Amino acid sequence: MNHRIFSLPLATLALGAGLVACADGSTNRSCSPIELSELRTSLPDTLIGANQDPDSTSDEDDSFSVLYGGDSPEKVSVLGTKYESDNEAVCPDDPDAAAERYLELVNEDIDKQNAAQGRAGNEYKPFDFTAADRHFYCSAWEVEDAISTTCVTTVHDAAVNYYLHRDSESLEAEQSRMQEIGEELADSFANLD
Repeated sequence: MNHRIFSLPLATLALGAGLVACADGSTNRSCSPIELSELRTSLPDTLIGANQDPDSTSDEDDSFSVLYGGDSPEKVSVLGTKYESDNEAVCPDDPDAAAERYLELVNEDIDKQNAAQGRAGNEYKPFDFTAADRHFYCSAWEVEDAISTTCVTTVHDAAVNYYLHRDSESLEAEQSRMQEIGEELADSFANLD
């Protein structure tokens, strides 16, 4: 199966996610600004046993993407961006609601890409889990007789979403694997809190 590595316009997705900016001087964990470079470097060198692929990693001013797995049949892409409103970084008033809304925007963007290519929209199956006190909102959908999955969580004023790219026909197996990935990521984010 030929997997597409999603490269979504992350900053655009973060717009309109129903976010509220921080009050000046706030020290609320959910509202602390974080540099994307700090978030990016907090990612583990290996994830579910796969190394980062430096040739497929990108850092922009407003986003980053990291691919784990390189030539492996199982790949994970991790993407991060700041939540924004009116081209200004904002902190989510409710980090969980922001992550859930961000997931909706990701799904809508995937469906727009499908429509532009003459394909039908996906039937998304939502699921969620908590790891290290961090909530992850996820969706799974069928693509070419396999299952695709993505999850989103909030880290301070940034959205982090990740995709699992591998051949699988079992929703339960993909949900379990996504939770394993989320647990490893949550552990790496714990030092940022």
